Amino acid sequence: MKVVLFIACFFLIPFTVIAGEEYHQDWMVDTNGNDYFYAATINNNDQIFGKYCYFSSENCLYLIGVDITCEAGSEYPALVNAESAAMHVTLYCGDKFMDQNVLVIEPYEDIDLAIKQGEQLGIAVPMESGQFQVSRFSLDGAIIAIDRMMDAALYHLRENRSLPDSESL
Repeated sequence: MKVVLFIACFFLIPFTVIAGEEYHQDWMVDTNGNDYFYAATINNNDQIFGKYCYFSSENCLYLIGVDITCEAGSEYPALVNAESAAMHVTLYCGDKFMDQNVLVIEPYEDIDLAIKQGEQLGIAVPMESGQFQVSRFSLDGAIIAIDRMMDAALYHLRENRSLPDSESL
């Protein structure tokens, strides 16, 4: 009986918890962090887009790191285009990371849906000059990468914070 229970538990633990870092087509999953896990992609311009789940707030966010200047705490309008839809979003300027401003993309649910239904995501940010800063990101591998990261994040929270099995980020 103990052997059966051990085998069952082994297969219930998400593989990403064991792996720490893995790749799915154009996306990378990193579950090595103590503060957050993420699934992200980098485009040809070294810009980053991904889903980040933070343990202290038990919150997940879609973040983008692009080569624009913004004031921390400020919000900016943007357009997102995917095969499934075009939508207006709001970008909230956060801290700089590796010489790029990191922006939170809202509404979360709309971005989540666009990722699940598309192969590419474009984000256009209006600039003061009247031009647009356009960034495009591949979604190849996004669904599996995000699912693996979410499974690992939920497992981490349950193990470290004793959350019930029904809890979700």
